[in-house]
Amino acid sequence: MMKKILIRLAIAGVTLFVSLALIAFILAAITGRSVTKLRNEIIQSGDYLDIKDYPLTIVEDEENAYRLLSEIEEQLNLFEKQILEAELDEAYDTERWNSFSQQNLNQLITLADENAELFTNLFRVAECKGFRSKFEPTEGFAAVLPHLTQIRSACRALSLKAFVDASKGRGDEAMDASLAILRLGKFADSEPLLITYLVSIACETLSLGTTYQVCALTDVSQNKIDEYLDALDQIDTYQSVIDAIKGERAMAVMTFEQMRSGTLDAAIDSQISGVAKLSGNWFTDAYLYDDEAAYLTIISQQLAVVREPKELRDRVIDEAIKSLEESNLRFILTKLILPALGNVVDASDRLEAELRCLRLSLISRQTKATNLDDIQIDPQQKLDPFTQKPLLHRVVEDQLLIYSVGPNLIDDGGAIIALDENPRPLDLGFGPALKQTDSPER
Repeated sequence: MMKKILIRLAIAGVTLFVSLALIAFILAAITGRSVTKLRNEIIQSGDYLDIKDYPLTIVEDEENAYRLLSEIEEQLNLFEKQILEAELDEAYDTERWNSFSQQNLNQLITLADENAELFTNLFRVAECKGFRSKFEPTEGFAAVLPHLTQIRSACRALSLKAFVDASKGRGDEAMDASLAILRLGKFADSEPLLITYLVSIACETLSLGTTYQVCALTDVSQNKIDEYLDALDQIDTYQSVIDAIKGERAMAVMTFEQMRSGTLDAAIDSQISGVAKLSGNWFTDAYLYDDEAAYLTIISQQLAVVREPKELRDRVIDEAIKSLEESNLRFILTKLILPALGNVVDASDRLEAELRCLRLSLISRQTKATNLDDIQIDPQQKLDPFTQKPLLHRVVEDQLLIYSVGPNLIDDGGAIIALDENPRPLDLGFGPALKQTDSPER
């Protein structure tokens, strides 16, 4: 009797195991087809799917900005240390140049003169033809990118050099430093990661602020202004963020593959170590295929609205995040590696808004325009990227204050300066700073 019971239990166990295996196989096949379809769409669009296929720049050693920047790392670190020890780091904020004391300015001039060789080298770096670091795409999200800190430090140093030159009435030399910042910012954008793109944005934003303050402090030749405007025309903010998102997507595809094969370094995040240990069976494959399909779908949705107004973009992003949060057990990897795309594209809008405002401000200085309608330029360049509506302006002290409503999508009357109660300016733009009493009440 006991033997019969054991036989029946064994048969039931085998049947259950086979049934579960069959269910897992079917789920893995269905979710696998979904991922294959999404991957094929990426390939058919002409994009690279595997991060190993990313076309990293090939640069000869003598023309590699990374190599030269690495060689002067000690010089750069020493200068930054000197600035901090002298408590002159306030000059890193270009909006504070006008309130910089003469005593501190004299100290800054002395330090700049003492580090003349550093600045000669930084200009050499900026003139290089390309940038190729030791970044290895196959390291995935664990890749270490110390050179990004070096690029930011180099740009900050060049901004101080521009301040020194402008204070001495050397406007064209100061603009050369600001142009060098733009070039270094482009180098930061040479690798397929959102972090490198954000560093590029920071550098380009610093260049915009530096240029505006240089023009406010001293005269700059028309030729140099035109050279800077030409450089601005080479910046394609939204194409850069699209490229960065696609690079991030290819990195994620590789990560999912490593998860399924059991080759992912679980130390990247302890939250996924459990899934990594269970790799190599149909249930795990089905789970990860489902996860990857969600990731690829959300990224595609975001890419489709990158150039759209913020209101529409936020709606799409919020719906995508909501779909993830509705499940506590599914999409674990997607929740971990999905970038904060809303914040990233908002950063792109901020850069593009300031870029357009500065371009219009520089042209208005040339043409003595008192109204945006008087400036002859591609109409697209007069639109606020946050709303796709015309940028705003006010006449202050016989000059144009040109501004965007910024991420809050509200016209705050041209409040482009940060206040104690608003650490970030409510509006974005360039022009004479309004006094607090000049801003209209809300």
